[in-house]
Amino acid sequence: MKCLAGIGKNGAAFAQAKMKILQKCEEGRFKGKITTTCQGDQKTQDAITKAQSKTAAAIAKTCAGKDKTCGTGDDDSTAWDASTCQGFEAQGCTSAVTNCNDIGPCLTCIGEKAVDQAINVYYGGLQHSDPKTQKDLNKCQLAIGKSAAAFFAAKSKALQKCWDTVNKNAAKGESVEACPPFGLGDGKAVDAINKAASKKDATICKACGGKDKLCNTADDVITPADIGITGQCLPVTIPNGGTACGSITMATLQDIVNCIDCVTEFKADCIAIAAARGFPQDPGYPTECAAALPPTPTPTSTPVLSATATTTGVVTPTATQTVSGGGPTTTATQTAAGPTATVTATHTASAPTATATQTVSAPTTTATPAPGCPTRITFTGTSTGAVLDSGWTGAAGSATSSGPSTTSRPTPARSPTIAAPAIPASSARRPRIAAGRTVSPGAMTARLARPPRSARAGAASPRGHASTTSARTCRSPPVASRRASGTR
Repeated sequence: MKCLAGIGKNGAAFAQAKMKILQKCEEGRFKGKITTTCQGDQKTQDAITKAQSKTAAAIAKTCAGKDKTCGTGDDDSTAWDASTCQGFEAQGCTSAVTNCNDIGPCLTCIGEKAVDQAINVYYGGLQHSDPKTQKDLNKCQLAIGKSAAAFFAAKSKALQKCWDTVNKNAAKGESVEACPPFGLGDGKAVDAINKAASKKDATICKACGGKDKLCNTADDVITPADIGITGQCLPVTIPNGGTACGSITMATLQDIVNCIDCVTEFKADCIAIAAARGFPQDPGYPTECAAALPPTPTPTSTPVLSATATTTGVVTPTATQTVSGGGPTTTATQTAAGPTATVTATHTASAPTATATQTVSAPTTTATPAPGCPTRITFTGTSTGAVLDSGWTGAAGSATSSGPSTTSRPTPARSPTIAAPAIPASSARRPRIAAGRTVSPGAMTARLARPPRSARAGAASPRGHASTTSARTCRSPPVASRRASGTR
């Protein structure tokens, strides 16, 4: 009894594990994350191999007797002794079973064939859709594969539990019945399977059935052709007089749901019955599971989500006008290799038209004299007594001087207001030059340029009195340069 339970449990576990591995791989391919087939994806194949080894080891350990070694003489006696593997749809899996070491490989072979075929129905024909521009279609397609794989796993578990219960009840001497599709089994399997099927149907219709989330109603906008599942369903038949799946034509969303239902039921049933070999009420391996299928087209791999640039040869004629007084000259410019184009020139002008173009030169700075005080004052004359004795009070001159001359230079538009100190008449500086002494023009200029102490801003007079100032406004700061010439 323990050996049979281990065979049934581990055989179902492998099929469920492989379905999960392939479903994840196919979804990754559809999203563009895996760029090769699942058969060529090393990570996927490593996971499947690991699951195979685990199943074979678990069955051998359960059925090998006390020494835990198959083929030594103390193996548990089962209906598998001196037999062959049942096969699956004439695709092999008919190796000899000589001891418990051979049971695991037999069941994993059948599981592999069945799951591969089911996954091909779920994903093999899906048309590539952009997850951004075709969001609804993309969501629908992914929901079909994911919900179908979940239904397969749920039914496989329900059948395995059913056969395990039958095995235990028979050991107790209780009356038992075969599990679906041959009987009610433990009485729980049918309800569990129906519940899982309803969930799968609702999930697909919710994702694909439009706003009302129902299949085959007026607001359905996604068709089987959009999805990529068309034509006839897989030509398999559910054991014990069940539905012939090949009679379903995928014309509507509900047809897709029905096809997935039928194919999944068939695969799960065949796997469960193969593992139940030797169980109480074993119905024997159904002919529907062993029969060869009619040849079907091999689906191509699902396109990967990536853009591929395609160059189309086109020759674009370009009319180029030659400025020589004649008509336009047509030049064919080839943009890519391809067919030769026939070029037709169109006259657009008899002669070039001259157009006056204004040339903008750089701005020229022009000096503009500002009103008010000049920026520089120069006195030129003979240093006579009248010139020198008058001192510098802001205005001076003599009959022999040529008078002040001004030189203007450009000033800013806005000039600061300068408060010029006023020099009282009593404190006006006069150069004190002894009679008969000669003073050079440079020395005279230096003495005249130095302001009196009382005129310094904020300073006290030599006698301790505050200096008095009066405001004088000029548009530019006065920069006086005085030059005296002559000899005194």
